Amino acid sequence: MDRERSVATTGAPDAFADRLRHLREAAGLSQEELAQRARISTDAVSALERGTRTHPYPSTVRSLADALALDPAERARLIASLPTRGGRSEQQSPPERQAVRSPLPRPPTSLLGRDDDLITLAALLTDRPLVTLTGPGGVGKSRLGTAVAERVATRLRDGVAWVALAPVIDESLVLPAIGQALGEIGAGAGAPDVLAALAELQLLLVVDNLEHLRGAPLIIADVLAHCPGVRVLATSRAPLRIRGETEFPVTPLALPESGVTDPQTLRASPAAALLLERGRAVRPGLVFTERDAAAVVQICQRLAGLPLALELAAVGLRSLTPAELLDNLEEVLDVAGPVDLPARQHTMRATLDWSYGLLREQERTALRRLSVFTGGFTVSAARAVLEASDVVASIDRLVTQSLLVAHPQQDGHTRYELLGPVARYARSLLTPDEALDVGQRHCRHFLEIAERADLHRQQGQRERLHHLSAEDGNIGAAVDWAVRHDHHALAARFSWALWRYWWLRGQVVPARRLVEEILAADLPDAARSHALVAATALAEPDVGTTLVRERCLEALELARRADDVEVEAAARTRLGLLALEQNDPASAENHFRDGAEAGGRASGAGAWFAAACLVFLGAARRHRHDDLGAAEAARAGLSAAEQEGDRTLVTVALYNLAQAERALGRDASARTHLAEAVVTARDLGDAANLSYLLDAMAMLDSAEGDHGRAATLLGAAANLRKVIGTAVYGYYAPDLVARDAAVEVSRSALGVDRFDAEHRAGAVLDIEAAAALALHGHDAGQADGVDAGSPGGGEHDRDSLTP
Repeated sequence: MDRERSVATTGAPDAFADRLRHLREAAGLSQEELAQRARISTDAVSALERGTRTHPYPSTVRSLADALALDPAERARLIASLPTRGGRSEQQSPPERQAVRSPLPRPPTSLLGRDDDLITLAALLTDRPLVTLTGPGGVGKSRLGTAVAERVATRLRDGVAWVALAPVIDESLVLPAIGQALGEIGAGAGAPDVLAALAELQLLLVVDNLEHLRGAPLIIADVLAHCPGVRVLATSRAPLRIRGETEFPVTPLALPESGVTDPQTLRASPAAALLLERGRAVRPGLVFTERDAAAVVQICQRLAGLPLALELAAVGLRSLTPAELLDNLEEVLDVAGPVDLPARQHTMRATLDWSYGLLREQERTALRRLSVFTGGFTVSAARAVLEASDVVASIDRLVTQSLLVAHPQQDGHTRYELLGPVARYARSLLTPDEALDVGQRHCRHFLEIAERADLHRQQGQRERLHHLSAEDGNIGAAVDWAVRHDHHALAARFSWALWRYWWLRGQVVPARRLVEEILAADLPDAARSHALVAATALAEPDVGTTLVRERCLEALELARRADDVEVEAAARTRLGLLALEQNDPASAENHFRDGAEAGGRASGAGAWFAAACLVFLGAARRHRHDDLGAAEAARAGLSAAEQEGDRTLVTVALYNLAQAERALGRDASARTHLAEAVVTARDLGDAANLSYLLDAMAMLDSAEGDHGRAATLLGAAANLRKVIGTAVYGYYAPDLVARDAAVEVSRSALGVDRFDAEHRAGAVLDIEAAAALALHGHDAGQADGVDAGSPGGGEHDRDSLTP
């Protein structure tokens, strides 16, 4: 014992090793058992007892003393046996270390929109050995990692060590970099020394930016295997893919909703708040007003909520208004940020160059070619533009590298999307030949989708509409590409396939301009006849009938010349509607009968136009005030529409039937038909038809004395027509007269001020809210289908018409 005390006092190098081994054996513990009690690794205990590790951390010594249940005197002797370090004995060293072993980066900006992420990550790090923050460049992984480290620094005995790996160019330097971050290991320390030091510690190791070091994940795995007290928080554009990893995708900041005008509501969005905060850094006193709101929303949306992109864009607010910044947003890729940013983040382009450089050549090609999509894409669409056979592998790699975002859909499929800045960057890398090839592939693929959707017939129309809606951005880009590259015949095919979709989705005004541009080109006869039909269907009601009639007659002549019964039926349908607009119901009936005959000799679109002609026969008879004949014709049209499986035609037929029933004084029956039609129009997103169904409901409410509800429905209907940009139904003149009469009755009953207030309340309703108001108080079962005893019911299968 005297010898041990003498050795302990002198602090000889092997004194601590001998005493520790003696105390462990006296306690009857193996190295493994002592390591488990002290919560350090067995390798660490072994290294200390062999004397290969001579300067354990004070916290390690305390853990060993606690594990051995030493009394105060034994604890003091164990500490005294530590060898001196630089001429100073260990008992003279400060007994406690700082909670943070290496300085955390000092954030230059506040952290916005990450409160929930901080809570989740702090909880994960209590029991997960490795959490990896993944996401695209500029999304804020390092900033979030810093905040998490600050929050959990005091929870672990030895605090936090921050390791910045972006400057490290070789994986062999990863462990030395970790050693430097620990502070008490020399720069020349080898891997065993670093692992031995880590093995004694209980700390959070934050490893920042390791995606460029391919061997780094195995090094982290080695650290976790040998150092049970260490937890790792990594940031990378791709997961490490090692055992024990929990991936936490860092998403872009939440965006402001479209249409927001209130500045306070705008600032509640983290993306807009960051833009404002960084804008004030270059322009003190900056505020966003109602006038700025629309531009701010679009800036945030186009930059996809990426914090780095927003910070760089905010520099432009020094001399530009938000609207001016929006007009010049394409330049954001090359806007220089603060000079103290890492080189890879000086510009958004530099950040994306860094990511692009990590890809293999096949993945770079895939990224460039996938930039052709607008609004996302599916795997099948990707196959259309990629030449490689392993498309799925390329997509998976780009998702892994956080360059593609995967969005699982309710139908079981997945859509993929390049964030706005990434897409613009990748598009800028396309060579002219590559851009031409990928544009043509994209155009033909979405033309095939548009033509296959075949909105003129068959069941499943709702699903096909939803499919087209999901591809709305791509379809618009494909048509635009065809026009810009003088492929007007392809563009004409788009117009023939999509005019009903544009009409149903309230895109009449831009579609009208597009079709006019197509018709201005030199087209083959078949393409021209298709574009003419689309143009007449989309024509403005107040433009006059001469041009529309001339185009119908030209399409009819081209159709006869080519024996194209589909176009003939379409032209006859439009000529019949023109006759109704000119209050010539006799001519209208003739055109509708001829159209039904021509369409009956065709399939596809021709059969649809035949059914449409039968539906509109009811409207022609209402023009002649033959309400019984109109109701009979409407039922026949309804049957034809249901047989064709077209829910939009069913809606129109129900409208005609309801108006005929209303004129006959059968208000209850009329309301039932209207309610069924409202459900269908709502489900299809059919704003045009819904607007007139709301008018018809308002007529019934006005007649029954519910003038407040009538005024609100009238306001909702007027707003829908304003949104879609057309009055649509110039051929329902009798109904519009009845509608105007109902307006006067309700305005007189309510007084001008209250009527206008109710009307304004309706004008802010969207499709869902307007439909809900129309259906309020109507029996749900009746709204979902006409019962067998109601007029027009019984012999028709309603199940295919409603959800």
